[in-house]
Amino acid sequence: MPTNMHLTFIESSRLDAGIKGMKEMCLNILMEAEEKCEEIDVKCEEEYSSLKLKEIIEQRSKVKKIMEKRQAEIERENRVYMTKLYNHSRLEQLKAKNDIVKHIMDEVKLKLSRERGHNYVKLLKHSMI
Repeated sequence: MPTNMHLTFIESSRLDAGIKGMKEMCLNILMEAEEKCEEIDVKCEEEYSSLKLKEIIEQRSKVKKIMEKRQAEIERENRVYMTKLYNHSRLEQLKAKNDIVKHIMDEVKLKLSRERGHNYVKLLKHSMI
């Protein structure tokens, strides 16, 4: 009958081989897990970069639309302002012309009121021609 020491030695060598196999298996599992973590990190980084770029493009587009809208608004305000200036200028010119015509009419009325007789008839005939 084998002694306890013999069994222990045989069991010990088998146990060492089993432990060695388990260690190798654990190392392989650990290496595969680390590789998988690296793959996941790379995919996450790619997805993050893609989403970040998409967000940047969207925000730039929004800013561009806002700027274009504001530019159009400024141009519209400038056109309204210029139209008001032009209309004001035209009104001033019309008022000036009206004042000149009124002044001439007043002078003519004054001169006509002073004219009598032959000169008045002559003036009327001359103005009808």
